[in-house]
Amino acid sequence: MPLERLSLFAKPPLAGQVKTRLIPRLGSQGALELYLRLCGISFQLARDLAQQRGVELALWHSSAEPGLLADWARGMHLYPQPEADLGQRMHQAFVAGAAQGVTRQVIIGMDCPQLTLPILQNAFDSLENHDLVLGPALDGGYYLIGLAKPFLPLFAGVAWSTDQVLNQTLDRANAGGLRSLLLEPLSDLDEPADLDRFPWLLAP
Repeated sequence: MPLERLSLFAKPPLAGQVKTRLIPRLGSQGALELYLRLCGISFQLARDLAQQRGVELALWHSSAEPGLLADWARGMHLYPQPEADLGQRMHQAFVAGAAQGVTRQVIIGMDCPQLTLPILQNAFDSLENHDLVLGPALDGGYYLIGLAKPFLPLFAGVAWSTDQVLNQTLDRANAGGLRSLLLEPLSDLDEPADLDRFPWLLAP
């Protein structure tokens, strides 16, 4: 049986430090409250997947102390994210998983309220016959990445936080001969314009 792990990447929930691109519209406290709702969605989705599928859960947190995140992540493996760019941090998560015997790992963040349990299930299932699984985001990035084993070129020299992330990642995968699969395109929630897609998240 393959050993599967879902890794969640999250920042500590601190006003002024999360969802900063939304602060001009929501204010720092409003952006924090939205981030907390997104975290709640992602953590519940992870626990539902673990219950149904038996995957390991890991939280990669970007601070010395996970704080409130540790309460949400009870029972999960906890890892501090290294001081590096996003690509290096994700690669390190895949390397750490492989060193611990994980043969299928998927990484998600806290930015995609459209992500569903069937999509996550499909991501893990697809790693049986593919090396790389990506969930395309409508902004040109990706909301999910899954690998059967680490592959550093996917994460080197990528223009993170731009609309070129997905295409650059696919170019590196093709150059490396990886068998890749794209999942259903979904919307991340990063920019003020994205808020109009999710009015239910702003309801009191």
